[in-house]
Amino acid sequence: MKKLLLGLILLIVLIAGCSSQSDMDMRIVVKAGDVEFTMYDMECYLARFSYKDPDDEWFKKQDFLNQHLEKLLIVNEGMKYGLLDSVEVDSTQVSRILYEVVYKREITDKISITDDGLHRFWEKFGGEVHVAQILLSSESLADSVSTVLKEEPDRFVEMVATYSEEEVTREREGDLGWRRMSHIPDELIDSVFALQPGEISSSIKSPYGYHIIKFSERRKYTEVDFESEKGEYRLLMYKYQRSNLLTAYGEFLQKELNFEFFEDSWQTLVDKALVLREAKFSPDNPLSYCIGEDDLTEDEAQMVIVRTDGYDYTVKTFIKDMKRAFRREGLHFDKLPQARKAIDQLIVHRMMSHYGEATGLEDSPQFKRQYEDTRYGLLYRKFEIEYILDTVTISDEEIKQHYEKRLFSYEIPEQIKASEISVTTKDEAREILKQLRNGVPWSTMVKKTIRPGFAKTDGNLGYCSEKKYRPIYNASKGLKVGKYGGPVEWEGNWSVFRVDAREPKRVQPFAEVAGQIRTQQLGAKKYTVLHDWFDEQKKHVEHFLDSALVKENLETGKLENEI
Repeated sequence: MKKLLLGLILLIVLIAGCSSQSDMDMRIVVKAGDVEFTMYDMECYLARFSYKDPDDEWFKKQDFLNQHLEKLLIVNEGMKYGLLDSVEVDSTQVSRILYEVVYKREITDKISITDDGLHRFWEKFGGEVHVAQILLSSESLADSVSTVLKEEPDRFVEMVATYSEEEVTREREGDLGWRRMSHIPDELIDSVFALQPGEISSSIKSPYGYHIIKFSERRKYTEVDFESEKGEYRLLMYKYQRSNLLTAYGEFLQKELNFEFFEDSWQTLVDKALVLREAKFSPDNPLSYCIGEDDLTEDEAQMVIVRTDGYDYTVKTFIKDMKRAFRREGLHFDKLPQARKAIDQLIVHRMMSHYGEATGLEDSPQFKRQYEDTRYGLLYRKFEIEYILDTVTISDEEIKQHYEKRLFSYEIPEQIKASEISVTTKDEAREILKQLRNGVPWSTMVKKTIRPGFAKTDGNLGYCSEKKYRPIYNASKGLKVGKYGGPVEWEGNWSVFRVDAREPKRVQPFAEVAGQIRTQQLGAKKYTVLHDWFDEQKKHVEHFLDSALVKENLETGKLENEI
C-alpha cells in the first residue's frame, strides 16, 4: 500500500509538471505550408548535442534546420495526399519518445555551463597529468598497500613490482604516461585530479579493480592553454555533467523500479561464451566477440538478467545491445564489475521509458508533441521513397562506364603490415630500437608498449596506409620486410615499429567494386532528383526559416559578429 501511495504521488507530481506548455518554447523556427517546427521541437532533436562555442553551435543548428525545412516540405506535400493516417507509431517508437522526453527533462535540461563554471572546471580538471598506478583485485590488499605507501611513499615502484596485477603498467613501473581527463576512467577522475604533485592516493574502486594512483606532475595548465582550448573544455564539462547525471538518475531508477540482477542467468551466459571462445576464438578475445543470438537456445535467449517493475531484460536483448554498443572494443563480460557497469549503461534508457510510461508521461504535452513529430517522420520517409524516388534506377552499363572512366579512384596504394611498440619519450624509443638492432627479441621489447592490450598481440597494427597509421606508413618507405623503424612521433607518444609484410599497389577489379559503385551512383541520382524536387516546392509553397530567432537564443552565447 505504501509503495502504491508513493507511486500515485509521483504520478501526480510528474503530470502536474508536464501538463502545461509553459516550459515549452513554442516559437516557430521553421515552417513549410501548414507544417510547423518550434524551438522546443529543435531542443528535443538536439538534446544530446554539445557545442564548443557559439560558432560551432550556430553551424550545427543552421545545418540541421536547413535539412529539416526540406523534411517539412515533404511532410506538407504528403499531408495533401492524405497520407498521414496511413502511418502508425509502433510500441518501439513510443518507448523511444518516452525515453527522449525523460532524458531531456532529467539530463539535458539540468546541464549548466557558464563562463565562470567552465573556468572552475578547468582549474580542477585542466591540462595533462603524469600518473602511475598499482592495480589490485583485492580490496583488503589494496588498503594494506595504500597504508604502507602513506608512510613510505618511496616504495611505490617496489609495490608495483610486487603486487600490481596489470601486466603492461607493471613492466613500466606502473607508469601510465601523460593523461588528459578524457583518457582517465570516469570512476577515477575526481580522485586523480584532487591529488597534488608527488602525492599518492588511497585505494580507489572501479569496475577494473582497486587503483592506487601516484600523481607526478601536470603540464599544459596555464591561462593561455585554457583560452586556446576553451571549446574542448566546454565539451569535456558537458560530458562530465551528463555522465554524473546519468549515473545518479540510473541509481534513482534502480531503486524506484526495484532493479534485480540475476547472477545465475549471467553465469550461464558467461559459461557458454567461454566454451565458444575456447572452441572457435583466441583466448584473448572479449567474450562479446564470441557469442551471438544464433548460439543461444530458446530457453537461454529468454533467461532474465535484470528484472524491474514491469520489464524483463533478457539474455537475447542484452546480446543485441552489447553488439551495438561494444562492436569495436568488445566487452569482457566475464569480469562481473565491468559487466554490471555495462548493463547499467545499456538498460538505463529502457528504465527511463518504463518509468515514463508508469508515471503517465504519455499524457504530457511534451510527449504528444514528439509523438506527432514522429508521425511526421514516418510520413516523410514514406512519401520520399514511394512518391519521389520510386522510379530512380541505375543500369549495369552506367556502372561499367563509371568504373572505366575513373579507374584511378579504384587504385589501392601500397600497404605495409606492421607491429609497433609505443612509449612516452623519444629517448626510451631510441633505446628500444638500439636493443632490437642488437638482437634483443621483439617479443621481449613489445612488453614495454603503453598501447592497451597490444603487448598480448605482439604489437600487431595490421595493415598501414596513407589513411591509416600514416606516420608509421611514411616512415616505413625504403625499409625491407623484417626491418625496424622509428622513432616516430604519433598521438603524443613515440613509436618503434617492425615491417612484417608489404602489399603492392593494385587496381580493384570491376567485380569487386560493382556493388559499391551501384550504391554510390544510385545515391547520387536520388540526391539530384530529391533536391530538384525541393527547389520546385520552394517556388510555390510558403516557407521560412527564422535564423535570427536561433541566433538570439544560442546556448553558448552570442556570435562574435552579433556582439
